[in-house]
Amino acid sequence: MWLHILLGLQLKIFFWCQEQLVNNDFDNIKKHGTNVKIIEAQQARLCISYKNTKLKLLKANATICFNKMCKIKHMKPNYINIKINGKKSQDKKTTTNAIKYRLNQEIKFLYCKKQNLNQQLYHIQLKCAHYCNGMWQHIQYSINSRVNNFMDTLYQKLNQKLISFWFQNPTILTQSFSLQT
Repeated sequence: MWLHILLGLQLKIFFWCQEQLVNNDFDNIKKHGTNVKIIEAQQARLCISYKNTKLKLLKANATICFNKMCKIKHMKPNYINIKINGKKSQDKKTTTNAIKYRLNQEIKFLYCKKQNLNQQLYHIQLKCAHYCNGMWQHIQYSINSRVNNFMDTLYQKLNQKLISFWFQNPTILTQSFSLQT
């Protein structure tokens, strides 16, 4: 009887005090003052897939935001390479229209990707809630806090990119705004 109870407890949850993991530290979660480690491989796999899908979704959101800011400020991101021969105003207009079209297509693609990732995240979250029983809220909080810290640094990098784009070509920015007024 005692052996059966001990094995059941060992398979589900193992408690220990003040130990931190270097890798996959989302396994190390505080609950009522003690740390909890996930033992079952299926739970760990689901938590890792939740974390990775959440990161992909937030990166897609950041890229959408970056592309929209480039579109609003009439700046060309580095990944867009469109070359048209000629220096006439018609050639410049064709280039700007091609850049706008490429940005719009990229934003549409990213919104489709975001929708797909949202659906995947929803299904993974339901599976995690089913397999992790009452621990899922704490696991989710831990994963979200680490992912949000990572995303803060990513948004800072994207803001620095926007600032560097603006300082590289400030005349293009002012010319485009003066044409609109």
